[in-house]
Amino acid sequence: MIEFRGSKTQPLIFDGAMGTYLKQISPSDLTIEEYNIEKPAIIEEIHRQYIEAGAQAIKTNTFGANPIQYDRNLCRTYLEAGAKIALKFQDRAEVYGSIGPMETPDLGDYLFVAEVLYQAGIRKFLWETFPEADRLLEIIDSFCQD
Repeated sequence: MIEFRGSKTQPLIFDGAMGTYLKQISPSDLTIEEYNIEKPAIIEEIHRQYIEAGAQAIKTNTFGANPIQYDRNLCRTYLEAGAKIALKFQDRAEVYGSIGPMETPDLGDYLFVAEVLYQAGIRKFLWETFPEADRLLEIIDSFCQD
């Protein structure tokens, strides 16, 4: 069953573009996901700032953490670290696992990301910036069959 949050009169307010903001305040050669391991205090501070600005929900810093960009072990490390940081704020905001699009024919790659986030304690997911709704629906259908 799909659960919807917010309404026309009571929207659920999320944080903003993590990667864009991160690169503005902390220019570095690190990838966005590497911050979860190398500079977790910066990610934590960004979550805190968004909540203090009124965000009711935050997303893990895992949009680009996937087995297409990184080998599975490193990907797992970034996903788990991103979840751990965000979950520190679960008493102040809803926490969603951020899953971005991947150029892969293997729907199992999406399942890998979702399972790692779930095992790390994430129970809500935000599938972000998918260029085609059909692809997202195909992914969701495959999850429902497993």
